[in-house]
Amino acid sequence: MRRLAGLSRRVACAAYTAVLAITVQSRQTQLLLAVPVICLVLDWTYLVNDEKISAVGCYIRDRLGPRLAELSGAHGAVFGWEIYHRDDASRTTRKRLQTAVDLFTYLALPMICVTAFPASHSIRRPDRHGRVD
Repeated sequence: MRRLAGLSRRVACAAYTAVLAITVQSRQTQLLLAVPVICLVLDWTYLVNDEKISAVGCYIRDRLGPRLAELSGAHGAVFGWEIYHRDDASRTTRKRLQTAVDLFTYLALPMICVTAFPASHSIRRPDRHGRVD
């Protein structure tokens, strides 16, 4: 799961960096409005994948593990990882940090770009004849 979250954040950061670089190079601030769209697509993909991975974990923990334990005669959890990683002492800190990074990546940065677009000095208003200086 952490691999998926890390990959998703790296792809998002690469996409944001590319948009910001192109925006600065071309001086077309309207490109900043692409960041929220990119964010929506990447975040939706991340959430769908997260839901599927969570469903697989739930299936292993609730259905497959007990059935395998019954068939093999094993005592206790057959898949220890499903319990072990939840008892990690740094899990709460890691989850809080992940939430903060996700909020910045998928919420704050798009809001900054949407705010920066109208605040930009490179936006030129047309004169009364519709011409841009």
